Amino acid sequence: MGFSFDTNTNNPADTMENEGAARENLAAYFLSAPPLLQQSEQEKIRYKRALRCMAELEIRSCLQSASIKRPLKYGDVNLLLTSVLDASAIILSKRGVELTYKTPEKSIFTAAEPRFLTTALIHLLHDFEMSNREGELYANIRLHKSSISVSVSGLYPAKGPKTLALVRAAARLHKGCAAVMEGTVAFSLHYGLTGAVGLFASPTVDELLKNPLSSVNVGLA
Repeated sequence: MGFSFDTNTNNPADTMENEGAARENLAAYFLSAPPLLQQSEQEKIRYKRALRCMAELEIRSCLQSASIKRPLKYGDVNLLLTSVLDASAIILSKRGVELTYKTPEKSIFTAAEPRFLTTALIHLLHDFEMSNREGELYANIRLHKSSISVSVSGLYPAKGPKTLALVRAAARLHKGCAAVMEGTVAFSLHYGLTGAVGLFASPTVDELLKNPLSSVNVGLA
């Protein structure tokens, strides 16, 4: 099946017929693209479209493998999600959106799939930003007796069907549940899942911000 990556298209994700070919073409594009500070306005537009294409690929990849039993790893879930929120708040503030959030003041070591969790949270923030331009967003991470809940709220609801499907898939993978209410989307993960193999480390806020292809910079593009 053919593939053509064109950053001039209105929705590059529409041309993605083969994930492997799409990633190869995107990799070639980013390797050849000039540094962001040296780009013209037109190049910046093309660069952002390529980032959105990467973001769509990540969502698609997660959803396609949602029914597959994925290996979990042990790590500090609170530190992982807090780093994402810290970095996201800085990025969003530059675009006129204020992100206020609360997280537990303790480490929460449990089994999880870090890629799935961060992708769900970041794209949830992106969808709420799209609905609440120059507004306020609120996020909460709460530790309950046997679960951890993550919620994002805004005056206007997030409506992206792919993102909501991703949130539900992340909840199922972690034996939790998801809820969609007016202006709020929440999901949970069971605390103390067993059978994890290996460890995961949380990226620092500095790493997330400085890496142009970090999960936060791609997901919030």
